Parts: sequence; C-alpha cells; structure tokens
Amino acid sequence: MQFSLITVLLSWKPAQIGLYKIAAPILLFLSIFYFFRSVSKFRSIEGKKSQTIVDGFEIETQAGGSRFFRDILEKFNLKQILLMRLVVDLLAFGILGYLTHQFLIELTPRFAVPRELIILLFSGALSGFACKEYYAALKPLVTKKSTITAQNEEKALDTLNDSERHRAQAIEYKKLAAIFKKNNMIGIIEMFASLGPLYYISKIDAPYVKPLGCLFALVAVFLMARDYTRSKNLDVRVVRLVLKGIDLEKRKPSFDRFFHNVLGEFSVVKILTSRSICTVLCVYYLSFSMNKILIGKDAAAGEHRVLLGLIGAAFGIITCALYYSSYKEFDEIKR
Repeated sequence: MQFSLITVLLSWKPAQIGLYKIAAPILLFLSIFYFFRSVSKFRSIEGKKSQTIVDGFEIETQAGGSRFFRDILEKFNLKQILLMRLVVDLLAFGILGYLTHQFLIELTPRFAVPRELIILLFSGALSGFACKEYYAALKPLVTKKSTITAQNEEKALDTLNDSERHRAQAIEYKKLAAIFKKNNMIGIIEMFASLGPLYYISKIDAPYVKPLGCLFALVAVFLMARDYTRSKNLDVRVVRLVLKGIDLEKRKPSFDRFFHNVLGEFSVVKILTSRSICTVLCVYYLSFSMNKILIGKDAAAGEHRVLLGLIGAAFGIITCALYYSSYKEFDEIKR
C-alpha cells in the first residue's frame, strides 16, 4: 500500500493532473498512516509468533522427540531480519521525504530547508521507530536463543574434565580480551563519527541547523547508551569467566595459574579512568555543541564552559561508579 501511494505521488505531478496541492498531503498522510498500521500489526502478530515458538520449544524440551520449534529457533537471525526491513523502510521513507520536500516547495516557494535534511529526518526517524518495534516483537526469541547458547556452553564445559575445562576457559578469555579491545575502539570511532558532524554544524548559521543538531545529538546519546550497555555486558562476562578460572585454579594447585596472573595484571583503575575520561569529553562536547546550536555562539563562548565541564564531570563519575560495580569482586579477591 505504501509503495502504491508513493507511485501515485511520483506520477501525479509529472502527469500534470490537477489538484496536486490537495491530493499530495492526503496521500502523504495515508502513506504514513499505513506505515504505522503495518508496524503495529507486525508487532502484534510477530509478538504472538515469537511467544508461540518459545512456548513450543519449552514443550519440546520437556517432552522430547520433535525438533520443529528448536529448528526455527536455531535458524532465527535477528540481524538479517532487521537489516532487510531497514533497507525497505529507508528506501520507502527516503522517497517519501523527497516527495514531502517537493510538495513543500510547491506550497511555499521560499521553503529553505534542504532536501537532504527532510529525507534524512523521514527515513532516519521512521525507520528507527520501525526497527525498535520490530526488535520488541522479536525480543522473546532473542532472549531465548541467547539463553540456550549460554546453557549449551555451560553443558559443553561440564562434559570436560578439570584440565580441559581450564584450557577452554583460558581460550575463551583470550577471545573475550580481543572483543574487549575491539569494543573499546568501536565505541571511540562511533562517538567521533557522531560528535564530529555535530561540532562542525554548530559553527554554521542556517535555519536547518537546530533540527539537524537535535538529530545528531539523539544519535550521539543513543550510541553512548548502546556503548555502555555493550561494555557493561562484556565486563560481566569477563569477570564471571576470570572468577571461575581462579576458583578452578584454587581447587587444582597443579594447574597453570593463568587466571591468577590475569587478575594480577588486570588494571581496574586504568579501565575506569579511560572510560570516565571518554565520557567526560563526549558529554562536554555534546553539551557544548548543543549549547551553541540552541542558545547561540556568544552565550556558549564564555560563562557556560564551567557549567558544561561540571556536567561532563558528573556523568564521568556516575559512569565510573556503574562500571566499578562489575569489577568490585576483583578488588575483594585481591584484598
């Protein structure tokens, strides 16, 4: 329905059919209406399907035999589903944003907002909303699959003898250490990618700067929140694995003291300091740029710098405390 309406909109004006100024807003509204309607229906139907698959899997686990729901769960790929739907939504709403811009120019010839910004707002905001709803509908499957994966890993370790388990834990830690470094690098790159354009456009004086700045600010906050969640989950996995390894080495003094050495070289202070400094800098530049965009360059130049610095420092302290809660057991063991 959306693509049918878009096709009509694309062909209406070139065909020189009258009443374009009346038909265009109606068709644009209908397209957005069918978008929200389809997303709502998808969430309802897929939510029920997801829960049915989870319930079916539980029944199969208890009764044994059939693997119908287990196979569905094993083949489930969240990234592939979201990527396919995101591509379609970005395409549809990129075109819709273009048509909206064309209509606004037709209605108000002096309309000064760039076409690219309208397209970005339509495609980004609506596609982001759709992805959030899609994920909410599929979340039971995501949670169940991650739980099954963790249980399978635990069972695999339980079948090993102590020596093999210790070796497997050491290999797993090395993999997590590589992911740990990669995650930190990705987080820094993402923040620079979002804060860089925000800092740049804060120096521009144009009507479209405020909405574009707000959009970049939301992206930056989203990336910061996602990086925190990702880092926090990874910290929990690392701590849990190291503690298990240390417990095994205590019970088997003849084993290589791999995890004891890891704990001795592990610098919680270094990790917390680097993350806190990054948080302070990110929050400061985010606040500084938005202050210039929303309030004005003169106001941002002087008296607000101290306040923005204090805001950044406050977030840095909070971030440090939140991250430390994951590593608290390390300090207790060392004592």
